[in-house]
Amino acid sequence: GIEYIDCLGGYGIYNVGHRHPKVLKAVTDQLNRQALHSQELLDPLRGYLAKILADLTPGN
Repeated sequence: GIEYIDCLGGYGIYNVGHRHPKVLKAVTDQLNRQALHSQELLDPLRGYLAKILADLTPGN
């Protein structure tokens, strides 16, 4: 066999396989909670985490 080294695992399916049942369930569950998700859009959980981090760190 040919060995492939995945340098972009965070962007695709290469480290878990194509249509892996656990991944499909996780994606479906997330889409049922939040229909639109993008790194460019602010979601409530990211805003909540940012607020906690700001409160925990010194400075303005």
